[in-house]
Amino acid sequence: MAKIKDIRYRTPRTNGTRSLSAIKYIARHHSATTSGDFNSFWRTWNERNGWGTGGYHEIILRDGTVELCYDPHEITNGVAGHNTPTYHICVVGNGSFTREQERVFDERCRYNMARLNVPISRVLGHKEFKGASTACPGINMDMVRSQLSGLDVAHASTPNPHTDELDYKKYRYGQTLMKWMGGAAVKRYQQDMNALGYKLTVDGSFGPASEDAAARFQADHGLIRDGIVGVSTQERITDELAKLNAPKPIKKEEKPVTVETRKEPLETHRAAWEWAEAEGLLNGERPADNLSREQYATVLKRQDERFEKMVREIIAKVVFGADRVVSASHRESWEKMIEAGMTNGERPGAALVREQLASILDRAGLIPEKTE
Repeated sequence: MAKIKDIRYRTPRTNGTRSLSAIKYIARHHSATTSGDFNSFWRTWNERNGWGTGGYHEIILRDGTVELCYDPHEITNGVAGHNTPTYHICVVGNGSFTREQERVFDERCRYNMARLNVPISRVLGHKEFKGASTACPGINMDMVRSQLSGLDVAHASTPNPHTDELDYKKYRYGQTLMKWMGGAAVKRYQQDMNALGYKLTVDGSFGPASEDAAARFQADHGLIRDGIVGVSTQERITDELAKLNAPKPIKKEEKPVTVETRKEPLETHRAAWEWAEAEGLLNGERPADNLSREQYATVLKRQDERFEKMVREIIAKVVFGADRVVSASHRESWEKMIEAGMTNGERPGAALVREQLASILDRAGLIPEKTE
């Protein structure tokens, strides 16, 4: 069985479709080149000929690999004036083809003859169609038909799992979109991208800006970044639009917290509220009230007074040691001074200022009397 390379998910298409019963012919083509594939041929088809759909349903490469380009119900551009009733198969080469290519052509041709109900007499070379003027397909078609007539075509009627038609219901735009395509599908894509924040001009032309928007969308959502809007990208666009258009959850109306509804502090502020009340900074009432500037001034004043008191206490205790008891090394002298009435016996650790020293010296009779 031939090796199938399915590229239908990314090939451009603008020609429209037909019923399978409308297909009456199978056309053989050659590429008139020594190599090539869909991508290389596309540049000629699109840039030179202006086509939006490729020329062939299948392309048989030099090694016999089959590029499956389009489903049979899609109309391609193989023979001018004869495309609606024709299924097109191209063999890459210029009048010279490999044995493997011929084997694969036989296989693919008889498979399509069976599923499309096309007789051998209607397997034609490009140049055999009315009005055609070309050397294509570069081979004697009588010989080709003779080869086919010796094969059992009937046994090829079982559907090939590699060539079943794509499920186009998966395609949001009905097809893959890529650079230089145009039409209503591209226009819808551009509208969708605008809704998702990828700003595009809606002109129905898939140019560099549309390709760049596709690549950025793919990068933003973990997809392969190739700028081609295939089935995976289209499915993700659909998902993202669904999220965008999903109804917003209705928030439960909350009753505003006012003075009337809350007489206790919030748990996140309870510890601080109780501390402020204990320190006398606040009276502990109406925790939800707004604080006026004059109330704020009062709080600051109370805090300042509290701070000043704390400083005085620290100075008295730490700097001057006013509240400590007399040390053992000075106790005897201290008690003598108390008995002599030279001190009142309080705050032994307090610092002695000069006026206090003067009083002590005077009581001890060490200051001479003033003489006239």
